[in-house]
Amino acid sequence: KVDGIVKDTTQKVLPGEVDQPAQLPNSVKVIIAILVPVIVVAIAIGLINRNGKPTYFNGYLQQAQQLSIRADGQTTDPAARLQSLQESLYWLDKAGDYGSSDEYNALHAKVQAGIDDLQGIIRINMVPALAESLPAKTNITQIVASNSDFYALDSNTGQVLRFFASGSSYEQDTAFKCGPSENAVVKDIGPVVDMLAISNDNQYGSTLLAVDAVGNLDYCVPGDSGYIVSLQAPDMGWGAIKAITMYQNYLYVLDISGNAVYRFEGSSLMFPDKPTLFFDEKIPSLTNAIDIEIVGYELYILRSNGEMVECTYSP
Repeated sequence: KVDGIVKDTTQKVLPGEVDQPAQLPNSVKVIIAILVPVIVVAIAIGLINRNGKPTYFNGYLQQAQQLSIRADGQTTDPAARLQSLQESLYWLDKAGDYGSSDEYNALHAKVQAGIDDLQGIIRINMVPALAESLPAKTNITQIVASNSDFYALDSNTGQVLRFFASGSSYEQDTAFKCGPSENAVVKDIGPVVDMLAISNDNQYGSTLLAVDAVGNLDYCVPGDSGYIVSLQAPDMGWGAIKAITMYQNYLYVLDISGNAVYRFEGSSLMFPDKPTLFFDEKIPSLTNAIDIEIVGYELYILRSNGEMVECTYSP
C-alpha cells in the first residue's frame, strides 16, 4: 500500500511521462514511508491543539460554573457546599491544563476562597526573604529571628549566617562570624548544633548564643569575632549535645548520647557552675530526640519520628 502511495505521488511530482512509473531506490522509499506517518501525526496534533484545547477548556469551565452555582444554593448545608466547591475546583484544575481566561481566574479565586472559609484556612502571601540566592552548597537546617534580623544555621559548614533587614528584604552580613573559623587565634568552637537569639544586655553584647556538640558556647556579636566559653561538663562528661533552650535564668541542654537533659542556673546569660539533671528516676528515651523547649516547669521533647514528649519538673 505504501508502495502504491509512493508511486502515485512521485509520478505526479517528478518529471516524465505519466504512464512511466518513476524508479526510486529502495532507501528513498523507506525514508518516505517513515516520513509520511510522522507528517500525518504532526498535522493531527496541530489540529487538536488549535481546535481541541478551547473545546476542552470551555467544557470543563462550564462544568465548574454549574457546580459553583449549586454551591451558592447550599449555604445552610456546609458539608454539601464544601463538596460542591471541591468538585468545582477539580474541574477548574482540569480546565487549567488547556488554557486560562479572566472568567476562569475569577471563578478559581471565588471557589478557593469558599473552600478556605469552610475549612478555616487563612492564606498569606509568601515573598522571598533574601534579595539574592544563597550558594548552592548551603544547607539551612534552622532559623531563629530577632526584631530586626535573623540567623540561619548552615549544617554543611557548621556556621551561622546573619541577615539584616534592608528595605523589603534581607541582606547577608558577610562580616558576621559565628561558629568554627579557620583563623581562630585562641579557642575555637566545633560545628554549631543549635542556637538561640538572646538579648544583648550581657557582658559581651552578644545577640546570639550558639553551641557545639561538646559544650562550647559562642556568644556571637555583629561586627565582632564573638567570645567562646566552655560549659562546665557534667560528672559523666558530654556525649553529644543536640539542642539547647532557655527559660528565665536557666539553660537546658539536650545530650542524646548521655540520654540526659541538663539544667544550668545562670546570671546575665553566663553559666559558670556545673549542671544538674532535669530527670531523676524515670527518664524517657532521648536517643532520637532532635529538639527541646521549656515553658515554666514543662519540658517538651521533639523526636525525629514526629512524637512530642511532655515532662514536668518538680523542684
